[in-house]
Amino acid sequence: MTDPRPHPTEKTGKTERTAMTASDQGRTGPVPAPPVPERILAAAKAAPGQWIGLVDPYWRGEGEPPDWAVIGRWRAGEDGSVEEFAENGEYRPSPLAREWPAPTDPVDAAVQLAATGYGPAEDVYRALAAARFAVLLDGSGGVGGFGLPDGAPAVVVYSARSWLEAAGNPDHAVIGPGTLLERLPPGLGIVVNPGAPAAMRLDPGALWSALDARDRAGEPAHPPRPFD
Repeated sequence: MTDPRPHPTEKTGKTERTAMTASDQGRTGPVPAPPVPERILAAAKAAPGQWIGLVDPYWRGEGEPPDWAVIGRWRAGEDGSVEEFAENGEYRPSPLAREWPAPTDPVDAAVQLAATGYGPAEDVYRALAAARFAVLLDGSGGVGGFGLPDGAPAVVVYSARSWLEAAGNPDHAVIGPGTLLERLPPGLGIVVNPGAPAAMRLDPGALWSALDARDRAGEPAHPPRPFD
């Protein structure tokens, strides 16, 4: 939802987001008008007749925020009052706006940002290429394949011990990305942190590419970050 006139923007904290609802699959239904923050009231008095934007608290970019980072906008009356709230249909709630727990590790952080549109999927592959993680086994010591809800088989990977323990501490091995790819059965994908607020299905070929990029950059062959 865009107004043709320039408009100031404001960031908001948690207490100003309590009316917004979100899930991994996106919002359902309209977003009720949140309480009007004091700084929005002040901005309306300073910019009568303009639309005042409320920005997702995660956004830290320079300059005008992209439309998908704007929760919605209030219209300031000609007398400087706040007259109405307009939901932004292009808004993408960030992990902070969704009130997800803080990431447990760099892989989890990258997955959260990719899942919400605040970061590229490539960062997930780069983080996993520099990590050690737990991979579930098939009962015979091999890397196990498990059926996803859509029927596709995948290997399950946990990026932190807390996710493994939340799953009941099943039979697993702690390995690095090169070992995983060498032991990965043909035709299987990779799923990171099922059961977390944001899980992600990965393409083994893209993980190979991330490992190759590390090699070309002269980065350590063995992942420096321990599994904990």
